Amino acid sequence: MSEKCYCGGEAMDCPCVCDHVVSGGYTRRELHEAFEKVSNKDDWKDRIYAVVPVEDVAVVAQAIIFFTATKPKFKGLGLGCDSLEVTADGYRIGPAGDH
Repeated sequence: MSEKCYCGGEAMDCPCVCDHVVSGGYTRRELHEAFEKVSNKDDWKDRIYAVVPVEDVAVVAQAIIFFTATKPKFKGLGLGCDSLEVTADGYRIGPAGDH
């Protein structure tokens, strides 16, 4: 049994654009995976508050911009900490929101 792509297609044979670069040098798949780590699981359009490893900051920032059209803000958690807090208004409140 093969894995499913996030879009519903078979991961290895998916005809969608998952592996095409779409924003900031990242593929749609990379952006989706990063956004899944920080978005609200009950309502992806809601505000974003999460803690991410420093090495994920670039892709997470691009994912938030791509999926919500809002600008993420990152804040350190303290000296020597290898993670950052990320917040963003989210899709609903942002300029592309359904308001």
